[in-house]
Amino acid sequence: MTDIPVFTAADGIATLILHEIPARKEGYILVRAVFGSLAGLLRECADFCRGAGAERVYAGGEADFSATVSSNTTGSSLTRVIAIAHT
Repeated sequence: MTDIPVFTAADGIATLILHEIPARKEGYILVRAVFGSLAGLLRECADFCRGAGAERVYAGGEADFSATVSSNTTGSSLTRVIAIAHT
């Protein structure tokens, strides 16, 4: 499976790491820029990853994740990685 270096959505731009989906069933979102809401960008990216077969989706990047998640984070504010729950 091929990664998507520039995934554009209404709420921003992210890189989607999809090459781990076949083996590990994991997709990764690297937030590049947020134009609207971070939650909206993460939702659209996670939906795409799940549509490609990911069972678990993680996100990180240069964004303020504090309003989006609570206890399932690791790392500093700029390198935070979060698990995105399936909704």
